[in-house]
Amino acid sequence: MSVRSLGTAERLLHCGCIVGESLIWDDRTSRLVWIDMLGHKIHLFDPITQCHDTCDTPGMVTSIGMCGSGGYVVGLEKTVAVWRPGQEFETLATIEPDRPENRLNEGVVGPDGCFWVGTMQNNVGADGTPRDQTEATGQVWRIHPNGAAEQMLKAGFWLTNTIAWLGGRVVIGDTGRNTLFSFAQNTATGALDDKRVFLADYGSGLPDGSCTDQDSHLWNCRVVGGSEVLRLDNEGTPVARVATPCSWPTSCVIGGPQMDTLFVTSARFTMTDNHLTDAPWEGDLFSFKLTGIKGHLHHRFGEAQTGG
Repeated sequence: MSVRSLGTAERLLHCGCIVGESLIWDDRTSRLVWIDMLGHKIHLFDPITQCHDTCDTPGMVTSIGMCGSGGYVVGLEKTVAVWRPGQEFETLATIEPDRPENRLNEGVVGPDGCFWVGTMQNNVGADGTPRDQTEATGQVWRIHPNGAAEQMLKAGFWLTNTIAWLGGRVVIGDTGRNTLFSFAQNTATGALDDKRVFLADYGSGLPDGSCTDQDSHLWNCRVVGGSEVLRLDNEGTPVARVATPCSWPTSCVIGGPQMDTLFVTSARFTMTDNHLTDAPWEGDLFSFKLTGIKGHLHHRFGEAQTGG
């Protein structure tokens, strides 16, 4: 297997996120938007002006996407809310109230205009320290604009990550199994079936967040020491990589004014003080200029679109 090296990303912003995640390019404001899950913050950053703002969240925040009506749809620990900067978070749906040990994780707006969100057995204690998981209780839901929560995949995930529409299928990852799966989707109901392995047991880290490009390729962050973002074709074959100075790249997006820059968030969760002294860039934001590769605009909550 030949995986072409495209180069190494550079640090763009020192932000020191505990767990930076769910990176999106907001073309309405020309800003990058992402969350710090355990820092309980939403970050907004203009890569041209270097203006960087943060907003506090009511506890753990796990994901974010754009709303068609303005503002954002946000995954919190157990709820999905809508939010505009400077305003309160308005709860839209409560997910798995019957599973108190589960929390939300990955979340993304799909081409159907719904917010697709995964759950997992909580791996973080009340004091913010790691907690062992005992069961693969993670599920996948989609939240409709009216707040209705629809179960799309039943329990079976250790740690849900990556929800992406690619080549007519839906790619969903389980970090705990070091596997990306793909599913066929019923165009009328949205139901998922025909589960296949997309990429398994790749030798560099574990799969975390992903984005797609205009050439129907998936870019997957390799967390837990992977130190790279891997580009895969729509059959799941790795074809290229961008190295990162950080050891835990967590989420990525292709954006910027020309839609040709790969941006990457990272984490410093579980890292020792000695390691962070030697690698103070862990948890920061990185960027890499692409050649001949373009990203595409995000889907928006409440706005159904054609294609994936």
